Amino acid sequence: MVLKHEDGTKEEIPLAHLFNEGQIEWFKAGSALNLMASKFKQQKQQEANQQ
Repeated sequence: MVLKHEDGTKEEIPLAHLFNEGQIEWFKAGSALNLMASKFKQQKQQEANQQ
Protein backbone atom coordinates (compact mmCIF):
# COMPACT_ATOMS: atom_id res chain seq x y z
CA MET A 1 0.00 0.00 0.00
CA VAL A 2 1.24 3.48 -0.77
CA LEU A 3 0.26 6.31 1.55
CA LYS A 4 0.33 9.74 -0.03
CA HIS A 5 0.78 12.49 2.55
CA GLU A 6 -0.49 16.06 2.17
CA ASP A 7 3.10 17.34 1.97
CA GLY A 8 3.62 15.25 -1.20
CA THR A 9 5.73 12.53 0.38
CA LYS A 10 4.87 8.87 -0.05
CA GLU A 11 5.24 5.94 2.27
CA GLU A 12 5.03 2.32 1.13
CA ILE A 13 3.74 -0.27 3.57
CA PRO A 14 3.78 -3.97 2.67
CA LEU A 15 0.49 -5.69 3.42
CA ALA A 16 -0.41 -9.32 3.84
CA HIS A 17 -4.05 -10.36 3.58
CA LEU A 18 -6.11 -13.46 3.02
CA PHE A 19 -8.69 -11.97 0.64
CA ASN A 20 -9.01 -13.33 -2.86
CA GLU A 21 -9.54 -11.04 -5.86
CA GLY A 22 -13.34 -11.34 -5.73
CA GLN A 23 -13.47 -10.47 -2.05
CA ILE A 24 -11.32 -7.39 -2.66
CA GLU A 25 -13.79 -6.27 -5.34
CA TRP A 26 -16.64 -6.74 -2.85
CA PHE A 27 -14.76 -4.68 -0.27
CA LYS A 28 -14.10 -1.85 -2.71
CA ALA A 29 -17.76 -1.82 -3.77
CA GLY A 30 -18.95 -1.77 -0.15
CA SER A 31 -20.61 -5.20 -0.32
CA ALA A 32 -21.19 -8.12 -2.63
CA LEU A 33 -24.69 -6.81 -3.38
CA ASN A 34 -23.32 -3.40 -4.38
CA LEU A 35 -20.85 -5.08 -6.74
CA MET A 36 -23.58 -7.24 -8.26
CA ALA A 37 -25.83 -4.20 -8.77
CA SER A 38 -23.00 -2.26 -10.38
CA LYS A 39 -22.18 -5.10 -12.78
CA PHE A 40 -25.87 -5.52 -13.61
CA LYS A 41 -26.17 -1.79 -14.35
CA GLN A 42 -23.08 -1.88 -16.59
CA GLN A 43 -24.46 -4.88 -18.47
CA LYS A 44 -27.80 -3.13 -19.05
CA GLN A 45 -26.03 0.00 -20.32
CA GLN A 46 -23.95 -2.07 -22.74
CA GLU A 47 -27.07 -3.78 -24.02
CA ALA A 48 -28.80 -0.44 -24.50
CA ASN A 49 -25.80 0.94 -26.39
CA GLN A 50 -25.83 -2.03 -28.78
CA GLN A 51 -29.43 -1.38 -29.81
